[in-house]
Amino acid sequence: MQDKSYGWPALEEMGPRIVVCGPICSGKSTLSLALAAKLNLTPIHLDELYLQPIKGHHAVPYAQFLRVHEDAIRADRWVVDGNHDGAVRSRLERATGLIYLHSRRPLALGRYVFRTFVTRRRFGFFEDIPETFQWDAVRWLMRGSLGSLKTIRTLLHDSGKPLVEVDVEGGGLTQLYSRWGLTRPEAKTRRRFRGG
Repeated sequence: MQDKSYGWPALEEMGPRIVVCGPICSGKSTLSLALAAKLNLTPIHLDELYLQPIKGHHAVPYAQFLRVHEDAIRADRWVVDGNHDGAVRSRLERATGLIYLHSRRPLALGRYVFRTFVTRRRFGFFEDIPETFQWDAVRWLMRGSLGSLKTIRTLLHDSGKPLVEVDVEGGGLTQLYSRWGLTRPEAKTRRRFRGG
């Protein structure tokens, strides 16, 4: 059964292991928390596994990230948000449903600036630590992520698994929340996987 307006699979068709991908500031982590609450899944935020929130969010050694990532996706029920194309293939093998959020770069940049200078917080990344502006994030958003996101979208399409593509700026994300009966989360009201 599909949503007749958008051609989306019904929520129950997405299964117990959902991958959410898309550009920076497209709403991946917020959506993953809403899905986790609705479906009783463990939210796994890849940025929390990969980055250390000290001195400019330094990355952990990639081998360590891959080990923790593989441990996390062995579980039976989860929703993972983030990209990290170096680890996406094993994630897709385990996934039962896929979501890709489309967001145009200038608007995503505006949301990033608002998040880092106004709200100073974000879901999916150490909520007790204020979000800070990072030029590396801007460069990645505007240029560096293009090849990675293209690769990920191709892999999602080739997987043969239920796939939902959402135009964030076109109102699709609001429609998705409504159609699937999702509620936007409040800060610090969640459980999550924290690898070590």
